[in-house]
Amino acid sequence: MEKINKIETADFLRQERKRICFPIINRGKLWYNTLTTEQLSELKQWYFDWLNAPETLKIPIAPEWLNNKIVEEDII
Repeated sequence: MEKINKIETADFLRQERKRICFPIINRGKLWYNTLTTEQLSELKQWYFDWLNAPETLKIPIAPEWLNNKIVEEDII
């Protein structure tokens, strides 16, 4: 029973990764050029945490600045 729950959780995390992470990570060079070195480092760590999520079974916490950056761009 435990193995089935882990498989289901891993599958759920893969879907969440596709929905939450990939649209941000797959942005173009112009967007990446607006980020500071610290933001790039945090984004890279968040991405790797998402890649490992099906194994760790944990949803990574997004960098604090990320949601504000996306909202600001939607306004522009």
